[in-house]
Amino acid sequence: MEEAAGRSGAASMDHEETTLECPNCGKSVSIERRAQNPHFPFCCKRCRLLDLDRWLREEYKIEGPESGAANAGSDQDQGGEWGDANGLDKAGPKP
Repeated sequence: MEEAAGRSGAASMDHEETTLECPNCGKSVSIERRAQNPHFPFCCKRCRLLDLDRWLREEYKIEGPESGAANAGSDQDQGGEWGDANGLDKAGPKP
């Protein structure tokens, strides 16, 4: 019985699995088995949903070259389809 355990240990040392840490909890997640893990790069559904919740509550933000307030008039300045910030130009919606 010990011999079988020794062989399986040796086999696992022949090919070391590449892993990364779950972005939420830090648990090891196999890169090779990502096709079998529908939550990759997260370790489980819970961690995936916790991350989504953080995005929805705007705890994570992707900074751009300009802040949101500075972009408010950018459509009008660039001759956007709608004209003003309310989504309508002075003549009404374009047909």
